[in-house]
Amino acid sequence: MALEAGDKVRTDASGKATITFFEGSTVELNGDTALSLQELGINADQSTVVRIKQDIGETMSRAKKLIDTGDRYEIETPAAVAAVRGTVMFVKVMLNGVTFVGNVEGLVSVAAKGKEVMLPEGMNSTINPGEEPSAPKPGATPAPAPAPSPAPSPSTTTTPLPTTTPTVTTTTPAPTSTTLPVTTTPPPVTITTTTMVPLWIKIVSLQQGDLVGRTIIVSGVVSDPTITAGTISVNGNTSSMVVSQGAFSVPVTLADGANTIVVSVTKNGITATASVDLVPEAH
Repeated sequence: MALEAGDKVRTDASGKATITFFEGSTVELNGDTALSLQELGINADQSTVVRIKQDIGETMSRAKKLIDTGDRYEIETPAAVAAVRGTVMFVKVMLNGVTFVGNVEGLVSVAAKGKEVMLPEGMNSTINPGEEPSAPKPGATPAPAPAPSPAPSPSTTTTPLPTTTPTVTTTTPAPTSTTLPVTTTPPPVTITTTTMVPLWIKIVSLQQGDLVGRTIIVSGVVSDPTITAGTISVNGNTSSMVVSQGAFSVPVTLADGANTIVVSVTKNGITATASVDLVPEAH
């Protein structure tokens, strides 16, 4: 499908997508990723500009080699702005806004709080919201989680064969009967400890004060993937919504003027909510 500046793209947990831009660059979206196309175009001096806003998730950008000094390919996150010039760049944005930028190939810079850091190939920088970028560290992509250790093989024990000994017959006095106390060992007690995961819900497809069309998609993520249902309220009118594998996506038709959307989920008596105020474009 064709996209324009202002459009938003989101993948669910198992989804992937690739966007190809007019000047030949591409950006690949992994699962649970949301971004918007902020600016696409050709300037009066024929330089090109591609500016993306990445709210959450993982992307791999393959930018064409930028020849004109005015050419720009940038990804803005809640914590920083990453810029490339003919390169392969990895960007990961976590739920709390912490951003990981890695230089897979070429030239990459990352800027935040007035400080710009150049990343050599194979290096990365991590940026916390409201802070300067960290110094370059090894690794263009996050290190994979370590594989579980294999279970130890059962040891083999060899039982020696019995030996034959001569039989000796002896006469002993009859034993005196003695009753010994019986000690009973109680069975072991198994204690199961359950770690509670904080419950939260987040809308990732929309931002506070967005100017949107009359019909929109409200999508987001939930911290507990076992939750299968929640509620969505538009201007006080509440209805149920389906949650699947920690994600939800609901079509909504807005009324004239300001609209308040509230989503919520409940588990074990605890309720988490998220809300956003939107104004549809006038016809």
